[in-house]
Amino acid sequence: MRAIEQIYSKWRNFTEASEATLGGIPIRIKILRTPEEQAEGFMFKPEPENGYGLLFVYNGSRPLSFWMRNVPYDLDLIALDGALCVRKVCTLRANEEESVEIEGGGHYAIEMRSGWCRSNGILIGDKLEIEDL
Repeated sequence: MRAIEQIYSKWRNFTEASEATLGGIPIRIKILRTPEEQAEGFMFKPEPENGYGLLFVYNGSRPLSFWMRNVPYDLDLIALDGALCVRKVCTLRANEEESVEIEGGGHYAIEMRSGWCRSNGILIGDKLEIEDL
């Protein structure tokens, strides 16, 4: 195992990852609740393994804006509505410092490894289901 993989494995083991499905596809997500956690996201972290992501939780629907400062790899961004259904999927570009605005906002968002949505056939309307809830 490469050193970067070992570091990532240790980082992931110290997070509270939840088992979930998106559009029926199994994933593991870390739930980010605080503004500090959300501001950091994947900054300074190794590229996520396939099927591992971050769930951004907000109080009600709000404008969604993301940037990729200090994230050296592309990510899929999945905007979700209040019913945890996919409303938009887009790509966030590595190290992009200009914010990406999601039209219409959302209640939640997920960041996953780039290409994960396409390779798993994720579509608008697919539902996120979290085992712990």
